[in-house]
Amino acid sequence: MDVDQGNESDFGEWEDRAIGVYHMNGTNQLFDESIYNSDGVTNGNPTVDTDGIIGKAIDFDGAGDFFNIGDSQPAFDNLTILAWVKISGDSDNCIVCKTDTTLTDGEFEFSYGLVEDEFRINYNDGSGWVGGPHTGTDSVELDTWYFVAVTFDSIDMNIYLDGELKATDSAPTSDLASNSVDVYIGARVRDATSYVLNGFLDEVRIYNRTLSTDEIKAIYENTVGTQNFAPLGPVVEFRQSTS
Repeated sequence: MDVDQGNESDFGEWEDRAIGVYHMNGTNQLFDESIYNSDGVTNGNPTVDTDGIIGKAIDFDGAGDFFNIGDSQPAFDNLTILAWVKISGDSDNCIVCKTDTTLTDGEFEFSYGLVEDEFRINYNDGSGWVGGPHTGTDSVELDTWYFVAVTFDSIDMNIYLDGELKATDSAPTSDLASNSVDVYIGARVRDATSYVLNGFLDEVRIYNRTLSTDEIKAIYENTVGTQNFAPLGPVVEFRQSTS
């Protein structure tokens, strides 16, 4: 795809309304490149790995490495989470989770494992946890990079793997994230800190809108094609990666 720098493309809103943009580059700290500046509070000792999808990635050891990005994002009734994920162990791994120690309506878990060795999203309807769409156990191998996306609106919840829609389920009746519970990257907090991630993350993004199938597929194809996205609001710049 040829896109002139500084010009809007058909997908010019990829960065518009992003409420969290985490490139995972440079340090073991987590910096948010969106306008909300929801930087992560570091727990444990996540390390930087030079073999990321774009530049570097962050390595989570499965023993207590995670980030708390708080609850500074605005409330929303539409959601997209994108992440490049490489799982290192057959265990329960939370990727991006909004949970606390009580059953709180609007919590969610974007994870690997929990039930089967697959990516999935679960949500809390206030009375308990409900299983959402999942990728299927035949789709995922350990120590392999995958581009995983989950979307939510008032009708459907969807999960994508490497740009392909894998499953759809009915959306919960209540809004996700309509509470003051913190968001964690790399762990879940429920009764105690648990389901810590054993693997690698790169290019994590959170949106308070539902990206379309075409947008998700295009982001995947341009990332694996060594093109990059600059956080320029509604204008998207592509630049050739030198990594």
